[in-house]
Amino acid sequence: MESRDRYIITILTVVCLVLGGAFLYQRNNMQLLQHQTTEQDNQIEILQHQLNLSTERLNQYNTTLISLEAIPLINATNMIIERVGIEYFNKYFSDPTSEITEYDQNVTLVTYKYHIEIGNYSTTSDVRFYFHPKYTMVFGLPIVENLQPFTVTSDEAKQYALAGGLPNSSYPLEAFIQYSWIGDVYPLQGYEEKYYWEIISWRDPPWARSRLHDIARVDALTGQVYPMSWGGSGLSESQVDTAEEAAAHGLDGYIKLSYPELPEHITLAKNDNVTFTIHISYVSYNESHQQAELIIDPYYVDPYMVQSNLADKLRDYVTYQPNGVLSVMAGEVLDVTVTVRVPDDVLDGLTFNTWALDGLGIASEGVLILSG
Repeated sequence: MESRDRYIITILTVVCLVLGGAFLYQRNNMQLLQHQTTEQDNQIEILQHQLNLSTERLNQYNTTLISLEAIPLINATNMIIERVGIEYFNKYFSDPTSEITEYDQNVTLVTYKYHIEIGNYSTTSDVRFYFHPKYTMVFGLPIVENLQPFTVTSDEAKQYALAGGLPNSSYPLEAFIQYSWIGDVYPLQGYEEKYYWEIISWRDPPWARSRLHDIARVDALTGQVYPMSWGGSGLSESQVDTAEEAAAHGLDGYIKLSYPELPEHITLAKNDNVTFTIHISYVSYNESHQQAELIIDPYYVDPYMVQSNLADKLRDYVTYQPNGVLSVMAGEVLDVTVTVRVPDDVLDGLTFNTWALDGLGIASEGVLILSG
């Protein structure tokens, strides 16, 4: 019995040892699993935090993109690219600017430079976008049917214009690339929202103060001549303020009339008078032409300046001192005193806009006269 008991005790001891070892092994495994689970939870928490950060940054990025879409400059760029394509945009558009307009703080003006090249001719035109919360206006953005490369040169456009009926002139024809907004003329003529050649045939010489001209418009892609028009305009100082510009118009220089004391309107009773001074100067671009001759006489009618009936009437009331044929040297200033006097027989007096006195009876053969 004793040996049997010992055997059973031995067996039980072994079983207890095995069970104890198994328990320790399982406990160690459980602790390891718990540690691994904790580590995984920590990693999940870290990953979740990183995901939250990424989501927050993505939301911020999307918000930024949405706000950028509201920026007029971005909108203008997108409008151009949608119209002409990215390659055309990169080739011909540059130098964008964006500013709040002075006349309306709700309007933002975006301007792009649009570069045009045809043979040896090149120019830059402004494409303008006006963004208001309630509307958008665009000027100068070409339509798809009017994209470069333009194939009609300036010389070809002049020939098309002459063949289409533009009167020829003894003065050189001028050609410029222009753009017509759809609201410029009515009824529509076919060149609206297009860049086209504007060919000018002058009727009067460059020194005419009211220089009449005929205009033809020629499609820069097809050579089509659009309906013609005529009108009148004089050169401005900005068009002849360099020797090169003056020479391009066939001028040696220009005479400047300044009326610093002249109000906008004048009202005179009978026997009343008003006196003011004209400052006359001569700007010369030709060393051999340092003197210009002026004709100062209220009754002299400049053949190249259209006078109104009111101006014709004012001739009876205006005197100049000095007067006659006067010389003006380049760089000097000649002061001429002007007196407007209403005689006794004008019972109601006289009221007039003083623009009628501008250049009245003042002329110079071969020299442009400007006022300002």
